[in-house]
Amino acid sequence: MHNNYYFLRQLAPALTRQLAGYKVVTCFSQEKDELVIGLTNGATEFWLRAQLSAVFTVLALPETFHRARANSVDLLPDLLGQEVAEVHALPNDRVLQLGFQSGATLLLKLYGPRPNAIFRLTPDAPAELFHQRYTADADIQPLLVNEDLPLPHPLLMKVNRLLGLIQIQRI
Repeated sequence: MHNNYYFLRQLAPALTRQLAGYKVVTCFSQEKDELVIGLTNGATEFWLRAQLSAVFTVLALPETFHRARANSVDLLPDLLGQEVAEVHALPNDRVLQLGFQSGATLLLKLYGPRPNAIFRLTPDAPAELFHQRYTADADIQPLLVNEDLPLPHPLLMKVNRLLGLIQIQRI
């Protein structure tokens, strides 16, 4: 339940409200298949812990986190200092996207037997993968916030309008 699209769709705006303006101050791993990201706004800290194992994929938001002195490795150095702008759930997918003020993106792929984290400094930059062995994940493109999402099939839109389920307005 915690990593399905409908949950992530609700989580993304809540994370945007919480994290907008926060900067990434640390990114590391101290356990196999674990990515820990520490953020701060100068006064408070926020921790994001992604367990990206094939057996159990989970995104945790602990109140505090203490980094071990041993068996810890820094990851994704270009992520440090990035300021969070917004968080999105990719449409109809179990991917959470953190968008940064600079245009960088961090995708958290939270599904299947091959979860991963994909970082790009710019939308067209090469992907930095948490799990290097899943090279196909480099092809997953970040959601461009200003791009138009594809609309449902016209017949489906007509049926939905008739049933009063949705209203589609073009701006």
